Amino acid sequence: MTIPKKRVPLAFLEILKPEKLKNIHPVEDDKAIMCLHDKEAGTGFYFRIISEDPNSHRFLTEINPPSKNSTTVLKVEEQVAPLIGRLNSWIELIDSYGKIETIYDDPIIKSYEAEFEEKFEIIDEDADVAPFNLEQQNYLDSYLEHVKKQMNLLKAGKNEDEQREFTEIENEAILLQKELTKENKKEIVKKLSRILAKARKIGLEVFKQVAIDILSEVGKRMLMGG
Repeated sequence: MTIPKKRVPLAFLEILKPEKLKNIHPVEDDKAIMCLHDKEAGTGFYFRIISEDPNSHRFLTEINPPSKNSTTVLKVEEQVAPLIGRLNSWIELIDSYGKIETIYDDPIIKSYEAEFEEKFEIIDEDADVAPFNLEQQNYLDSYLEHVKKQMNLLKAGKNEDEQREFTEIENEAILLQKELTKENKKEIVKKLSRILAKARKIGLEVFKQVAIDILSEVGKRMLMGG
């Protein structure tokens, strides 16, 4: 995917520094000047600058969520200065969603995630901007294929409710495979840790079937370069 940065006014690009893009990412959209999405799949959160009026230099923009008080799409038409304020606020809002702990978060899974993230901690200076190399990406792709296969086997003979947790892990593995060449090392490790955490929450027997390779010394060296 190639997103032409020269299509976006410089005033917006100047605030979209890598350190601000931890929880959002640009999306190619031929019908918009610029489109940013929440990195978490399925939220429907986005900031989309659709067009510019050449006479008033006002930009037609859609924002979701527009504030912490609403998750209804807001459509506005504003000039650069106030729109930059809205963009900064939207980025902070997405960051806040990632930090807040609520009744919707599973503390057990959160604890397991933190444990696995620590096991796979990447100490490379460029870990939050650079992707894994090709050998590492191929290793992870093969590993995620194994996860998908195991989830399918475990679903066999179970009813719809019993299958839900396995399907959720399978879907996350599919999504992560698509992102292996697009995300930085830290982001990949974070999402991999979530898959492992969910498998462990189901039970140790399930966890052992999906984790033994990735937690081996070979697997850890492959990811961490040790």
